[in-house]
Amino acid sequence: MQSENMNQPDHQENSQPWEDCPQGEVGRLVGSLRQKKRQRRAIQGAAFVGIAMMLLAVGFTLSQFLLQSSDPLLQGKGHQYAGICCEKVQSYGKEYMADTVDTKIAHKIEGHLEECQQCQSKFEIMQQELLNTTAQFFSFDQYALLQ
Repeated sequence: MQSENMNQPDHQENSQPWEDCPQGEVGRLVGSLRQKKRQRRAIQGAAFVGIAMMLLAVGFTLSQFLLQSSDPLLQGKGHQYAGICCEKVQSYGKEYMADTVDTKIAHKIEGHLEECQQCQSKFEIMQQELLNTTAQFFSFDQYALLQ
């Protein structure tokens, strides 16, 4: 029985008598704990907002990448201006000059040509060839009319 008493601390010998808290001490402690709780919530909220913004940025970037890679007007070689690449601009060249291309594509081609010197040069050559062909055609018709 004596060994049982040895394992248990003697509370009466080591304990000091309780004293009354100074006036307002409990209120200050409660206020301090509430302030710490508000700070933890603010930090957690800021972390949540930061993570949400990062996820939105990643999602937006991925969606732009996927939209560009799925748009057939952007697939191809060359620079991409106004939502269309050089290769597609040049492939639509004859249709564009004949004014038979879709208006949406025509606007993209016009925007591309405003920015891309390389395509401007190629279109000028195509226009000159078209004018030469047209001139030859009319010259041939005029010759046929004279006969």
